[in-house]
Amino acid sequence: MPKIVLVHQTGPKKGEKEVFSTAKYKSLFMGRSADCDVKVDDPNCVVSRTHALLEWDDEGETPTMTVTDLHSANGTFVNGDRVEEPVSVANGDAIQLGVKVGPVLRVALIRPADEADESAGGVEEVRTAFPDIRDESREEERARKPAAGTRHLIRSDD
Repeated sequence: MPKIVLVHQTGPKKGEKEVFSTAKYKSLFMGRSADCDVKVDDPNCVVSRTHALLEWDDEGETPTMTVTDLHSANGTFVNGDRVEEPVSVANGDAIQLGVKVGPVLRVALIRPADEADESAGGVEEVRTAFPDIRDESREEERARKPAAGTRHLIRSDD
């Protein structure tokens, strides 16, 4: 099942990743309101209650996403450009809520390569969309595995 992945680059949720199933959500409202799907507690007060709307169409060969500013006081920006009308966004694009100090989120629509293998969760697609984001689960796995060529000494008390 396709998923929307948002990675908070700055702001109070910096480093957090939020994943939304496209089966459950048809769009995401972003803002300070408790009613928003993506809630942003903003200590700088540049994020409006209902600030922006992210919509997508994951049907067909090429999925599409758009972001719309909902008449926020401090604007919505995609890759640094102010959103004046609905704007197309691509995997890895940066959405900023509010000017200068507003939180930045990177977005991706992930379609698992093999729909039959939901356990994969589109991990490879996430790496492709966000190549500079570390995958802590892989780092933990590497830490548990001995390096190639490492010899294991087994002590015997015989």
